[in-house]
Amino acid sequence: WPPIFFGARQMGWALADLLLVSGVATATTLA
Repeated sequence: WPPIFFGARQMGWALADLLLVSGVATATTLA
């Protein structure tokens, strides 16, 4: 998974990606 692979250099983007995926998963579950 690219975000984890480049997490050391782009921690901010990795976190944003993680939050985005979590948000989408939550929205899909609640929908």
